Amino acid sequence: MKRHIAAILMLACLLASAQQAPKGKRPPVPPPLPQMAFALEDALGGMSFSMPVAVVSAPGEEDRLFVVEKTGCIQAVTKLHQPTPTKQLFANLTERPDGKLEDKGECGLLGLAFHPDYAHNKRFFVCYSLRIDGRLHQRVSRFDGGTEQPLITQRDPAGNHNGGDLHFGPDGFLYISAGDGGGANDLFDSGRFIHKDFHAAILRIDVDKKAGSLPPNPHPAVHVGTYTVPADNPFIGATSHHGEKIDPSTVRTEIWATGLRNVWRFSFDPPTGRLFAADVGQNLHEEVNLIVKGGDYGWSHREGMHAFDLGPGKDMLPAVFKPIDPIFEYPRTTGLSITGGRVYRGTQFPEFKDAYLCADYAFGRVIAAREKNGRWEQEIIAFEPAITGIGVDPRDGELLFCNMAKGSVMRLARVEPKLEDVTPSVRAGVTQHWPQFRGAAADGLGEGATLPETWSGTENVVWKVKVPGWGWSSPIVWGDKVFVTSAVGEKELPVPQVGGYPGGHVGSGEVHRWMLYCLDFATGKILWEFEAHQGVPPQMRHPRSSFANETPVTDGERVYGYFANIGLFCCDMNGKKLWERRWPSYPMRDGWNTGTSPVLHGGRVFIQNDNDQESWLETLDKLTGKTLWHVAREEQSTWSTPYVWESGTRSELVTIGANKIRSYVPADGALLWELSGTAGLVSQIPLSKHGLLYAGAGYHYGPLYAIKPGTKGDITLQGDATSNEFIAWSQKRGSSIHPGYLISGDKLFVCYDSGLLGCFNAKTGEEIIAKQRLNTKGGRFYASPWAYNGRVFMLNENGDTWVLEDGPEYKLVRKNSLGDVAWATPAIARGSLFIRTFSSLFRIQNKK
Repeated sequence: MKRHIAAILMLACLLASAQQAPKGKRPPVPPPLPQMAFALEDALGGMSFSMPVAVVSAPGEEDRLFVVEKTGCIQAVTKLHQPTPTKQLFANLTERPDGKLEDKGECGLLGLAFHPDYAHNKRFFVCYSLRIDGRLHQRVSRFDGGTEQPLITQRDPAGNHNGGDLHFGPDGFLYISAGDGGGANDLFDSGRFIHKDFHAAILRIDVDKKAGSLPPNPHPAVHVGTYTVPADNPFIGATSHHGEKIDPSTVRTEIWATGLRNVWRFSFDPPTGRLFAADVGQNLHEEVNLIVKGGDYGWSHREGMHAFDLGPGKDMLPAVFKPIDPIFEYPRTTGLSITGGRVYRGTQFPEFKDAYLCADYAFGRVIAAREKNGRWEQEIIAFEPAITGIGVDPRDGELLFCNMAKGSVMRLARVEPKLEDVTPSVRAGVTQHWPQFRGAAADGLGEGATLPETWSGTENVVWKVKVPGWGWSSPIVWGDKVFVTSAVGEKELPVPQVGGYPGGHVGSGEVHRWMLYCLDFATGKILWEFEAHQGVPPQMRHPRSSFANETPVTDGERVYGYFANIGLFCCDMNGKKLWERRWPSYPMRDGWNTGTSPVLHGGRVFIQNDNDQESWLETLDKLTGKTLWHVAREEQSTWSTPYVWESGTRSELVTIGANKIRSYVPADGALLWELSGTAGLVSQIPLSKHGLLYAGAGYHYGPLYAIKPGTKGDITLQGDATSNEFIAWSQKRGSSIHPGYLISGDKLFVCYDSGLLGCFNAKTGEEIIAKQRLNTKGGRFYASPWAYNGRVFMLNENGDTWVLEDGPEYKLVRKNSLGDVAWATPAIARGSLFIRTFSSLFRIQNKK
């Protein structure tokens, strides 16, 4: 048992180390696990195995399957249709006539395939690791009953990246996966060639030596006369590769596809004949490929769809290089070692029909990928770490999963846990509440398996309701309640125009009602409404703006609705008013009205009111509404929301103004530090990650600063300086006007109003993605971006959302449209996305 546990830990370490992070960077930490509608459960009555890595059945057999144990044995499980199946040893490969099976690290008994005519010839084929005279090899062998005949025995320079899977294709030939020889970064320079050894490829051989097949080219690894090569293999007679001349007599004619780093698991889809191969990544991405004849998948010039600059060919891009993109990939922030799976052809889960199911060994994500309009879209459907192989149950066609850590074979099951039945550790993985503007951390990041990537005015819409009146405040969510504010006039307003950046202002002589609405999470039905004030609006508004732009805030016991020109109103969760505070109405720049939201922290409500008459910052007791402190500000009109920065050394209340960025002591309002350099329109909210505070503002790409904790005094940059003792880095034209910043991992995304996307390294300020112009059709961006499940989302005023891959390169995944004007920043809670448009409030969730 100790030996098995050590081997499991060693394999996990090797899988991670084989994908080494760049120096100075920590390996990724798995994101928290959200509540799932599916889980894996034991499939064989509690039967245990020694590090299972594959589950296979013989052609035509429905009452027996075979489990491959990494430690060297094949177990036959029989009587599958009886309540208690039985297990018996089918083969033991631990001791071989010329050596000993090696099962350390990524080595071991790795794959098993039965001959299509196994019922008559009793032939099966295996891939395994062995040491011969102390030297490591990877071997493909045929067994006739109990007699072994090696076919290929390849000397292995390292113990990892062994591939080791094998399957008979619909053409009757045997396909075999071979890794790149191990180490890291294509250490042995095997990935880019077809005339060296049996590495970095999918092989295809004729084990029956049919008429017309050809003998393989000579190679020390080949056991002469044991197999032939199909005459239509793509590299037979090749005289060049990647534009360089090669000797056709040295070509590994067994190769069917090349440029693959380490295909640990692949499979054929019987109805279509397509070959799916999951390739374990190096530093950036895990990928799944559709393997085609003669396909070049790019390793080690590329990793997934991305240039790879750490390999031996980093400065030698071939003259002829046409790599095939994977059908989908995911970054190392969401996975570390992909285990290839199968296209689902069972009947118990019709929602997965035609989907390709695979898993990530390290992060435990079971993934269903579906092809839609030529794109493959991923969904996390369950969590189960240490999945090493996925096969098919001969009884019913359902999928079986090998769990190497548990020593079990599992199957997919449907679960519908109630929220109260889920343990806190699991519940923490789902964004449960969205209590204020941009969420609990004011960072726009969410988590949840059912959060949607695709939607329209009808697709994945759980409900759509019309909220009376108009408001650009964001919805907030706590438990089963959704809160939103609105200003309701006497007449219906026309849909505001979009495009361009008009100025001006409009007034209204109509009586308005300033409302706080509470909606039911499940149905969208209005549970209660609270009228804060009724009267004629005391100020003008921007032609595209509303009289209810400030987002409410809640602590789960009280909800606070704020209208800067009216006051702050505190209600309990059932709509009963507990207290209110009112202030004078102040004129705003150009009559554009207000937009600064309140913030709750430590028993206090913080209100920033910057205007063209009397700017101030005030803190109230959240229970009573009494003023705890009030400070005047030398500021003009801004629409920026304050931010509480827990820097690790102290708490700070940070504000962005038209004149300065300032930080205050939350307890008494004392000034901690200030930074000059903002200008023009200011609608930003600060953000903190990686021990830094990010703040900036300015009309048309103002400055963006990354500020260190412990700052004091005036920290304004002097001259052309971009950093100083307290500013880690800055970008002179880095900030947007309205959309807030989004930080995912090390990437700081900036969505500019005019339709540009920028991305900087949040730690260094270096540009990761050069400013990318989006095809917005004139629509500007006012809502702040958000992210979840490896995607970044940006909503423009046309109601169109750009869905981008959360990666180091710009990659548009899709665009979703609601067909209505949208300025409000969405909310994320309990697996749902909430988007407010001019006409409606949407609750959107994957409806599977």
